[in-house]
Amino acid sequence: MERISENDDAPKANRSALRRDLCSSSSDGGGFSTMVGLGETYFPAYFLALGMSDFKIGVLATIPYLLGSLYQMLTPWGVRRLHSFRRWVVLNASIQAASLFVMGWLTWYNQAQFWNVLLLVSFYWGGGLATSPVWNTWMEFLVPQRVRVKFLSRRMRVCQISLLLSVTLAGFLIEGATQRGAPIMCFAALLFGAAFSRSFSSYMLNRKSEQRCWVDAVHPPKKGPRSKSHAWAIARSTVPFFVAMQFAVFISAPYFAPFILRVMGSDCTQYMFLIVLGYFGRIITLHWAGIVAKQWGAGWLLMIGWIGMIPLSGLWIFHQSFLFLCILQIVGGAAWAWYELAVSLVLIEKITGPGRVSVLAWFNTFNGVAMVAGMLIGGSIIQSWDGNEWAFIAVFLLSSAARLFAIVLFPRRLFQSESSSEFIEPPIPIVRPRID
Repeated sequence: MERISENDDAPKANRSALRRDLCSSSSDGGGFSTMVGLGETYFPAYFLALGMSDFKIGVLATIPYLLGSLYQMLTPWGVRRLHSFRRWVVLNASIQAASLFVMGWLTWYNQAQFWNVLLLVSFYWGGGLATSPVWNTWMEFLVPQRVRVKFLSRRMRVCQISLLLSVTLAGFLIEGATQRGAPIMCFAALLFGAAFSRSFSSYMLNRKSEQRCWVDAVHPPKKGPRSKSHAWAIARSTVPFFVAMQFAVFISAPYFAPFILRVMGSDCTQYMFLIVLGYFGRIITLHWAGIVAKQWGAGWLLMIGWIGMIPLSGLWIFHQSFLFLCILQIVGGAAWAWYELAVSLVLIEKITGPGRVSVLAWFNTFNGVAMVAGMLIGGSIIQSWDGNEWAFIAVFLLSSAARLFAIVLFPRRLFQSESSSEFIEPPIPIVRPRID
């Protein structure tokens, strides 16, 4: 099989294969985003409905990610063993779908307990994290340069619309089921729906083409010091800051859902509304973020996003005003969009060449460790203060302070690089839906 030609006079067979691949990729993105909207977004509310404590919710929000990140360290080996991007991605996407289905089945029969949910969520994150570095590398080969920007922009819109619709639908269903006294059955149905969406996504992933030589092109060199790899050189200057920010964010991130639903006494409709506003803020600002990325580069984009993220969690001290929280969510969604796009540009455009898959696998692992460390600090403060309102406020303020001090590790090297030659929207959300 020849690689898809980028010339206008490419054979019809190649053009037909390209159209099929792009259509399959957009459908895969829609299925993936629907899974996130129906299932992953409401994991904290689901854990709360199961009767989990605040600390257990924090554990379920972070420990599975860490365990999943350790599993995805097998990614370079798995790709070489299967000698295929497609087989590895489809395998792990199917693991995600299976974990959601089993979780839904256990929930339906009232068998969902802390330990089996912990195990299944770990499989879920493991499957998801193992697909990410390989998927991004696969798309770089699969989508010709001449259509990449336009295609990824359209694909992102499909993902955003699917995400917004599924998040909104799930929020109304949960609220209606809660009023009728059957929230657990609703969560089980949503998990089944999320499993079906990921199964559809897996099918579409399997329809995309690949060449065996693509895997050979990204194998890390077997000889010579790793430090000479361009991918590792960029990673050493950028990953410490990303990990520090992940640590700072997760001091508070696992505890926003318990704070909103338990301490503030809000219902699922309000919780859903805040999440949707965050997406709205993200969508309306992505165009301007793309202009900054193209004209000034990832460094300035990252700086602006970081500055906007600093006060987000601390400003929840004014949580008595729901209108203020709505405005904060829109502004916060915008800040997260700039930050996420900057991270995506670094991972997609800057960290390239041999060793890229290994670098991204290590990046996910360091992120997992940072998340658990942040969760433990935030959880210990909340527990020591008996989970009262001011314990949460203290955690939110500490998270803002930690984000500020992350400036020590800011990757100034990005300002020395030339501006991004093109605008690439992140094909898969790097950071999940947030309300912080």
